[in-house]
Amino acid sequence: MGEFLNKKTSIRNSYAESIRTELANGVDFLICPHHGLKSSFSVDLFSSMKDGKTNKLNIIPEKSLSSDDVRTVDSRYSTSEYCKGNNNLSTKDKPVYQRKTSNGHIYINENGDVEVLTDITDVINRFLS
Repeated sequence: MGEFLNKKTSIRNSYAESIRTELANGVDFLICPHHGLKSSFSVDLFSSMKDGKTNKLNIIPEKSLSSDDVRTVDSRYSTSEYCKGNNNLSTKDKPVYQRKTSNGHIYINENGDVEVLTDITDVINRFLS
């Protein structure tokens, strides 16, 4: 039994080292854990990344909120301290709200440029062209 546990621990350590190596190579896009809540922000995760931040965008998946839900998204995800890219996808004419669902579709082109498209036809046309 002890040999099995040692082997399992060895595999787990090898897997963790592999993840650290990949993070050290750089992360372009991060799907933030646990809907970006403060309780899940990991300084260790970012310190494992090249330059301690993502290269392009931190994406916070939305969660349905009840009227008594007071959980707050950690603002560090949108700062330049944790992301080299522009984490604010809002424009003067098209604001993107943290608490509004269906703001649109995030489109990332082959150069890594990011934009929000609100019309599904535009998204489909991008993929067909």
